Amino acid sequence: MLDLVEGAKIINGMTPSTASNTNSDWINCENMHRVWAICQRSEAKGSTNVFIGQVAESYAGASASNAGCVYWGSTILTTFDRITKSTQSTGLDSGSSKGMVIMMHDPATADTSDKYFSVNVTSGWGCSVVYICEPRYGGLAQFIATTSST
Repeated sequence: MLDLVEGAKIINGMTPSTASNTNSDWINCENMHRVWAICQRSEAKGSTNVFIGQVAESYAGASASNAGCVYWGSTILTTFDRITKSTQSTGLDSGSSKGMVIMMHDPATADTSDKYFSVNVTSGWGCSVVYICEPRYGGLAQFIATTSST
């Protein structure tokens, strides 16, 4: 896990595979302000991937249910990069033209017992998922760095 300058954590959630209808790693969202998931398709094929943010009560995915997320998608096979916001709130079908799906989950919107977040990938081709987790509270390192010791 790598810390960004802002204190965010980068977590590799799923490496490319051909498995379908599977969840990437479950992320503990306690004390997280936001969790971003960057989902990348391996190829633009005729079949699609559907990316669904889910919450659960444990690392094992107990009582998993759909999470309210904000979704964005990028088109592939074009001469420019463009990420557009989707009106979907329960999952985004990548279609055969979307190369990347980005989702943002606010843990405060989930039930208090649902402390874990994951991306469920249904059908289609192999993909990867990378999480960027923004902590809700600054750590001791930020406090020391911004406070005089004298």
